[in-house]
Amino acid sequence: MPVVKANAYGHGDLEIARLCVGAGADAFAVATAAEGVRLRRGGVRGTILILGYSGPELASLLARYRLTQTVVSAGHARALDACGRRLAVHLKVDTGLHRLGIPWDDTQSLTAPYSCSHLRVTGVFTHLADTERLDEASQARTREQLRRFRAAVDGLRSAGHAPGTVHFQGSYGLLNYPASPAATPAPASPCTASSAPPATPPRRSSPPPGALLRARVSQLHTLAAGRRATTGPTPPIGPLCWPPCPSATPTAGPVPSPTGRAGCSSTAERPP
Repeated sequence: MPVVKANAYGHGDLEIARLCVGAGADAFAVATAAEGVRLRRGGVRGTILILGYSGPELASLLARYRLTQTVVSAGHARALDACGRRLAVHLKVDTGLHRLGIPWDDTQSLTAPYSCSHLRVTGVFTHLADTERLDEASQARTREQLRRFRAAVDGLRSAGHAPGTVHFQGSYGLLNYPASPAATPAPASPCTASSAPPATPPRRSSPPPGALLRARVSQLHTLAAGRRATTGPTPPIGPLCWPPCPSATPTAGPVPSPTGRAGCSSTAERPP
């Protein structure tokens, strides 16, 4: 499952997808529904998995272009199901990256999408955070994520649910952990893969004057001090890195659209 998001990391999504099809690939992953629509309109067949969050207002678009949507919470699954469109979905399991995903030990939330009459679970995956490094701490973190992921998948099977395609490996995982194969690895564009990060971190560039970067918040997590988040050797989260919340109840799940358009739409025919 080649990942061709962000225009295949600048190399041309349709061009790379066609090369991969010629090499035998029959499934692809992208970040957004708009990227998936572009592949479909460009003639790409097979599974196209949307790795990012798509709200229920995009359900008709997902159905029309036969896109497989990642489900990141039980609430997300119910919102998509309420739209009445038959959709294929993959469950994203949070095993320690703490971006999008259902906590690996939340059995109730992991099994909830199977009760949605309009959703068909065709896969389960997670995102490993430290596979690009082989120091002892990174390897330990990777082993723990794999243990959690296997426990989550085994839990689904024990509950009588078929996980479908199970995948967790990316480019670095395939190179550094070949003994842990996934049923469907998801490497980035082959021309961007490397076996190790550069010795000197790349310089961070600032947007040019007048540029504005915006992002829609799709899920929030409340983490205890000392926990890690995202990829790479990030320092543990400190106790004062986030303003105190009015409620002590941890928050997890999609947040309402800032535009107020969180409901279903039967006319969402065009990509956002």
